[in-house]
Amino acid sequence: MFIYAPGTTLIKSNVQTVKLGTTIGNIGIEGISYDRQTNGFIAVKEIQPEGIFQTTIDFAAGTASNGSSTTVNSTNLFDPAQANLLDFADVYALSSLSSLRGDDFSHLLVLSQESGKIVNIDRAGNIYSTLTIASDPGNLLSVLDQQHEGLTMDKDGFLYVTSENGGGNIDHPQL
Repeated sequence: MFIYAPGTTLIKSNVQTVKLGTTIGNIGIEGISYDRQTNGFIAVKEIQPEGIFQTTIDFAAGTASNGSSTTVNSTNLFDPAQANLLDFADVYALSSLSSLRGDDFSHLLVLSQESGKIVNIDRAGNIYSTLTIASDPGNLLSVLDQQHEGLTMDKDGFLYVTSENGGGNIDHPQL
């Protein structure tokens, strides 16, 4: 944890960190979102197996309520298979939008790079809507190869998705 200050240099040893789980290669925790509903976080584990869990974090103590440096699979909010996605690339807790009220306030947006979808899902695993990502005509890369890996939303509800290879290769990421 750190507070952003423009024009400064961030040194890793000055940052408070908490390890939420183990990794095997590049298949560990892939995304995390602050969750105003619980004053904690929602995290997703990419694959083998997929995971979606809620946790609180005490940065000063270096501990979390669901996850640790030895955790292989945290306790999921719901069975990840309910999302019907091939992987979990990122998550966004809609509770982070101060303007949002009603049932959607507790929902999550889950991005799947391999499925090319964003799913609006509640904390019990019920899907409310999906958004399918399609490639532009003439783009030589498939949606899978564009590697959509991150999502966030601004205060007005505009959704932003990042891709590692959307511009044709890893040297040309896109938002």
